[in-house]
Amino acid sequence: MTDDLRSTLLAYFAIVPSACADMVASDLGLGQREVQEALIQMDDDGDLLMKNGWYRLSERAKKNAK
Repeated sequence: MTDDLRSTLLAYFAIVPSACADMVASDLGLGQREVQEALIQMDDDGDLLMKNGWYRLSERAKKNAK
């Protein structure tokens, strides 16, 4: 995953409280697989939290954005 994609996704989730991979890919005009892999990596890194297929920013990521 590129730093640009990570930054784009962090900015997206700063605006949209929660979304599934399909929704993010559609909204950003990106491939679903590319987005899904990035979201999984960001979940592993602690930037996002996933529950029932829906992602949202972690508290850590919110604090780092300020």
